[in-house]
Amino acid sequence: MTYNLEDRLFYRAEDGCVWGQNNIEQKLTLPPTSNRLLTLLIEKQGEVVLREEIYHRVWESFYLEPSGNSLNNHISQLRKVIASHGIHDEVITTIPRIGFTIKSHIKIEHLREEININRQAPPLVSLSRPHKDIMSWSPARFVIIILFFTACVFVLKRVIDNLLPNMFTSNMPVTEQVVTGKCEAWYLEDTTQKKSVIPPEVLVLIEKKYGISCDEQYVLFLHINNNASFNQLGTVFASRCHRSGQGKVENCSNILLKEFRYR
Repeated sequence: MTYNLEDRLFYRAEDGCVWGQNNIEQKLTLPPTSNRLLTLLIEKQGEVVLREEIYHRVWESFYLEPSGNSLNNHISQLRKVIASHGIHDEVITTIPRIGFTIKSHIKIEHLREEININRQAPPLVSLSRPHKDIMSWSPARFVIIILFFTACVFVLKRVIDNLLPNMFTSNMPVTEQVVTGKCEAWYLEDTTQKKSVIPPEVLVLIEKKYGISCDEQYVLFLHINNNASFNQLGTVFASRCHRSGQGKVENCSNILLKEFRYR
C-alpha cells in the first residue's frame, strides 16, 4: 500500500520507501522498525495507539525487545523525515504516558494505483540502538549455556585424568590378595577391617560382573566396607592401575560400586 501525506510525501509501506512529491529521485528507505511503526499509526489514524499495543505489534511480534527510549527515538526519526519534505504541521502527536496518534485532520490518501518508480532506495540510518533478541537470555538458552560449560568441565577432567598419573602416596596399610592367573591385587585396610578376611573370589566376581579386567600389566586396589563383607549390601571402591616400573603405578581407573554383595 502506498500513501500520500499532505500532497508532499509518498510512503510505500511494503518496503518503507519514502520520496517527495516533486523529487522522486531522492528516495530513502525507513528501517524495518520505523516502517512498521509508521504503518501502524497510519492504519489507526484518528485513534490513540497505546504504547503497549505498539510494543506488541512493532517489537514483540518480531522477537525484539521493546523499550520506551527506542520507541521515542523512532518517533523522532519519523518526524524528521516528514519535516524534511516540507510538512511542518505535527503529523505524529504524542499523548503523554499513553501513546501516539495521527489526528484525523492530517490528509493521508491511500493510493490504489502503484506509482512507477525504482523500488531501490538508500536506507535511512536509524538513530536508535540495535535491538537485542528477546530470546537472548531466555530460560532455554540459559540451560543450553549451563549444559555447555558442564560438558566442557567433564571433558577437561577426562583429559586431565588421562594425562596426569594417579599415584598412591598414602601410607594406608594394605593386604595382598593373590588370585591365580590374574593381576596382583591389594586390599586397602582400615581400623574396622583389619580382622576382616576378603576371599580372593571377590576379585573374580568383580571382574566378571563389572567388567574390571585384570592381567599382569595392572595392579588392582580394593576397599570393601564391612556390610559387603557380611553378605549385606555395601560399597566397594576399585582402582585398576597400570604398572610403570620400579614398583610405581599410574593411570588408574577408579570405580565405585554401590549396593554390592558378593556372597
